[in-house]
Amino acid sequence: MGYMIYSGPLLYRSKLDLKDVKTLLSFCKKDKTKEANFKLVGLIKDEYDIDQHKFKSVLNKYIGSFNTAYQNWYQVEKTPQMEVSDVWVNYMKAGECNPPHMHDADFSSVFYLKIPRGLKKEIQDCKASLSWPGAIQFLFNNPTVPNVINSYHHAPEVGDFFIFPGSLMHSVNSFRSSGDRISIAANFVFPKKN
Repeated sequence: MGYMIYSGPLLYRSKLDLKDVKTLLSFCKKDKTKEANFKLVGLIKDEYDIDQHKFKSVLNKYIGSFNTAYQNWYQVEKTPQMEVSDVWVNYMKAGECNPPHMHDADFSSVFYLKIPRGLKKEIQDCKASLSWPGAIQFLFNNPTVPNVINSYHHAPEVGDFFIFPGSLMHSVNSFRSSGDRISIAANFVFPKKN
């Protein structure tokens, strides 16, 4: 009997409790003094830094299951302690997008807090097969290599979240539906060894 050999990046997906979605939403403010656009690649008008300590208070209850996934994926006994280095909220609207990019971090994440009401129908009506409006797409390796899974696309629902290596290329498609697609993104770094 054969077995699979894990390779490629760890792409961890899980779900927030709705209570925690509401708590995270309460941390998000369109505060012009905390604009984050200058350091981000998104073609998104409203992107703002949020309080790291408040964010961590919600994240802590979910990080244990990520640590287990990390240990299983990389076949190690312990996950390095990760520190939050940056947290911001994206208020994505119709016509906006996030082009393919990576993050300058050991790991990154995205947490989905609100999805436009009409986006689900827009996705159902979409004729494309490899990606959808408002979807996030993770890209790994050369897309022309046969017999290799080199991308993953996901139409997010409220509460979905991902944690992934900062070096994993990803993008978000534009959509036409009215309303905000609100997500929090956070970067994590491993402390430097002295």
